[in-house]
Amino acid sequence: MIEIYICCEPHSDLYKYLYAFTTATQPPVRDDPCVPSPCGPNAQCNNGQCTCIPEYQGDPYVGCRPECVLNSDCARDRACVRNKCIDPCPGTCGTNAICIVNNHVPMCHCPDNMSGNAFFECRLIESKFDLFISFPVHFLNCSTRSLEPVLRNPCQPSPCGPNSQCRELQNVGVCSCLPDFIGSPPQCRPECTTNSDCPPDQACQNSKCRDPCPGTCGFNAVCNVVNHNPFCTCRAQLTGNPFVRCQEISKLSLKFSNVIIFII
Repeated sequence: MIEIYICCEPHSDLYKYLYAFTTATQPPVRDDPCVPSPCGPNAQCNNGQCTCIPEYQGDPYVGCRPECVLNSDCARDRACVRNKCIDPCPGTCGTNAICIVNNHVPMCHCPDNMSGNAFFECRLIESKFDLFISFPVHFLNCSTRSLEPVLRNPCQPSPCGPNSQCRELQNVGVCSCLPDFIGSPPQCRPECTTNSDCPPDQACQNSKCRDPCPGTCGFNAVCNVVNHNPFCTCRAQLTGNPFVRCQEISKLSLKFSNVIIFII
């Protein structure tokens, strides 16, 4: 659009005519009902109507929240993973192992007729005799009346308990916690199971205390963690949906849509 500026004396006939013409032809400026937004956190505004952003729920005029932020928001046989209540068992236990969720935490164990590390593999027990022999035992050879050592694997079955591993050291089973687990056998546990196990500026994600901000907010938005929960806001002088994109607030300016030039 080409803008042409015309100089004329104030209160002259030409000034009055141009003012009346441009005022009549200029479309009325309507206020944006979404600026400022009437919506609460995690909600979006469309023509003054507020709705929760995808996968969030609640009252959009007060605030929307994800399905869960803590394990306690889910049923006891579910865990809060990426703000969703899901079964934590798939992919947790090893081959042939059984997974049971106890208070949101998956626990793996081998079936009665199997042994081994339930987080890696459970194998069939060769005989019932193996159930009773976990350490080196010497048997008397009746034909020669001499002692012949019969060695058995001290880690079959594992004496270590859940979330632990057993390794043989000088014919003795030595227990230790699995990687990414803390504590000592038989009480090995993940770093966290709920947000309360982490510092206030971190959240429990996949059993690890992590910063919940990366990947949460949109372009030009600022993320702050308050009591384990990420909150997204637009920077100063910016507006928009902080979960999608923040942009500069546009300044309203009147422009001539038609220009009349008078030659006197």
